[in-house]
Amino acid sequence: MVAWLVPSALFWSLAALYVGGAAIKIEGGGGGRQLLGLLLLFASYLGVYALGRMFLTGFAGAALGGIVFPVLIASIAIPTLTKVMFKLVGVSVTRVNPGATH
Repeated sequence: MVAWLVPSALFWSLAALYVGGAAIKIEGGGGGRQLLGLLLLFASYLGVYALGRMFLTGFAGAALGGIVFPVLIASIAIPTLTKVMFKLVGVSVTRVNPGATH
C-alpha cells in the first residue's frame, strides 16, 4: 500500500505545476467541468502508474520497477493525459506562446 502513496502524493504537485504554471490555455466549461477533468486526470495518472508497475516489476525489481520507473512514466505522460481527460469533459487545453500575454 505504501507504493501507492508516492504517486498519489506526487501527482498533486505535478498537476499544479503543469495545469497552473505551464504555458497552456484552458478554455470552456465551468469550474465543475474543470474539476471533473482534474479528477479524471488523477484517475488516468494512477492507471498509467498501475500499468507501468504491473509490467515493470518483473523486469526491474520491486523498488525500481514497482515505484520509480512507473512514476516517471506516468509523470511524463501528464501533458498528454491532461489534454485527453479535459477533452472528455468538454474543456479545451491548448499550448500558448510563453511570451504572449493572457
